[in-house]
Amino acid sequence: MSQENVELARRVWKLFSEGTISETPASDTPWSDMLSPELEYREDPQWPGSGVYRGREAIQARIEEYQEVLGPTEVTLRDIKARGDVVVTG
Repeated sequence: MSQENVELARRVWKLFSEGTISETPASDTPWSDMLSPELEYREDPQWPGSGVYRGREAIQARIEEYQEVLGPTEVTLRDIKARGDVVVTG
C-alpha cells in the first residue's frame, strides 16, 4: 500500500501545481474521492495562519483557498516518505 499512497500523493500535488485540483476529467475520479476520510494535512508551523486540517472537505477547502490567493503555483516535492499507510511530503 505504501507505494500506491506515494503515487497518489505525487498525483494530488501535481494537480495542485497544474491548477487543476478543482477540475476532474469526466473519465477520472475526483481527487478528493481518492483520499482517505481520515487524511490529515499539517502545514509548516512557521507559516502565518498555519493549521492542521482533517478530512477530505477541510483539506479540499484549504487547497482551494491556496489557489484563490496564490493563483497558479508550482509545487516541487523535495522529499516523499512512506511508512505503512502514512505518507509525508515536503
